[in-house]
Amino acid sequence: MIKIGKLQYGFKGKDAIILGCEKDIKEITIPTTIKCKGEEFKVAYIAGSAFKDCYSLNSITISDNITTIGWSAFKNCYKLT
Repeated sequence: MIKIGKLQYGFKGKDAIILGCEKDIKEITIPTTIKCKGEEFKVAYIAGSAFKDCYSLNSITISDNITTIGWSAFKNCYKLT
């Protein structure tokens, strides 16, 4: 697992998975790709509960690369509309 900015990532092959975030996050744009140790990974998944209890999150932009959003990924994100 690595942390880039306010997001935590894991990896599955050449794909990156968003595993979590800092709970005080207010807005985020999910990147299309990230780099780790000189390699580029496509951000393709948002894990279950990745943004759970991010009460301040009011805006998220999800890239076209995201193919899977896990169960309860945005649970209790009451400011998202």
